[in-house]
Amino acid sequence: TVENETLSWINKIVIGLNLCPFAEKPYKNNQLKVHVVRGTLDEVIATHVIYEMERLRNEEGTCVVVTPDFHPNDFVSFV
Repeated sequence: TVENETLSWINKIVIGLNLCPFAEKPYKNNQLKVHVVRGTLDEVIATHVIYEMERLRNEEGTCVVVTPDFHPNDFVSFV
């Protein structure tokens, strides 16, 4: 699944290479949520990001929002 692939990448690359010193704690404490958003509409994706930001105001942990369908072959457009 996209969730499992993302968590594996975070563990191997982000944590394994120590790219983000804040990633390991929520990962190990099972406080890292992967939220997959399907689709290509900016408004839909933004709504999901805002939802996760609001949710995290009252909860511990962090979230990675993954949008695999949003410009999948064009990094410049994605950014």
